[in-house]
Amino acid sequence: MPALRAPSKSKRSTPSGSTAGTRSGGTLVSACWTTRARSGRVVMRKTAAGRRTTSRRRTAMAPKHHPTPLSGGDRKALAKELGRARAMTTILAAQSSEARAKGEALIRTADRLLCESWNERMWANGGPIDPSPTIDQAINGGYSWLEIECSRCKMRRDVDMATLRHPPTTFTHDLASRLRCSKCAMANRRPPATLLQLAQRPRQAAPET
Repeated sequence: MPALRAPSKSKRSTPSGSTAGTRSGGTLVSACWTTRARSGRVVMRKTAAGRRTTSRRRTAMAPKHHPTPLSGGDRKALAKELGRARAMTTILAAQSSEARAKGEALIRTADRLLCESWNERMWANGGPIDPSPTIDQAINGGYSWLEIECSRCKMRRDVDMATLRHPPTTFTHDLASRLRCSKCAMANRRPPATLLQLAQRPRQAAPET
């Protein structure tokens, strides 16, 4: 009596470019099995030649500046030093910002005192106008307005030095030969201006341009 044979399980071929579903969620695409990973980062592929390839997405990381020591004690010491260096980075940056703020405050105070000293000299003696603070020093010290007087018609004007086109390093006494009275200019006269004092706010309604 002939022995009974179990029916052989034959794989059905799928045309190229078609897909077939599986219980595990795999998909047959062009004779290549693809298994979905749970985390979505690891992907296993089985090619037609029978090779299995695994691809993993790696997050870009900065290269290590210090090589990892072989000794466990050295690794602990290195980790401790790296942690202290990272902490000192934040501390030193905060100290730098604080020192810079203090320095800017001191410079602002020095510029204000320089403007006040020039004003006292001009009020007491009327000069000499040289030396004088620069435009940026006067603005930084809070004295951005310059009170001038026309040497011909004696009309006073206030000049906003922040709007002048002169370089910020221009000295205030150099503006005496560069500023002109608009009233005298209509009469084709260009007399030089007389510098009176620096001010924190304008005292006259019409500024000199």
